[in-house]
Amino acid sequence: MVVLLGFSFNSDLTLFNALKSVPGIGKSYALYICKSFGVSSCINLSLLPRDLLKEVHRFVTQSHPTGPLLSRLVLNNIRLKIQLKTYQGLRHIEGLPARGQNTKSNARTSRLLKKGKHLII
Repeated sequence: MVVLLGFSFNSDLTLFNALKSVPGIGKSYALYICKSFGVSSCINLSLLPRDLLKEVHRFVTQSHPTGPLLSRLVLNNIRLKIQLKTYQGLRHIEGLPARGQNTKSNARTSRLLKKGKHLII
């Protein structure tokens, strides 16, 4: 088991796949990280030295919010929109889609949930 960015991974997982599975890091950013450290995206975590893993951790945490920090930022942004009573904030309160999607034929789940039971305000 290898710990990277606060998540534990199997040692036979590649660095690329491990980075991809961290919330907030996608395919392109994971490839960018691999290339910037001069590491092949196919190399296993068990073959990487601990110093390199520490450098990757430091690089990612300085440049990009990930994991629990990212979810906290998203929730704070939603709370701010609700406090400012923007259109998106009102849609979040009502439990409806906030980005202009149709609700006549789609978004049945959000219409059934209503009142944002899944959102902690």
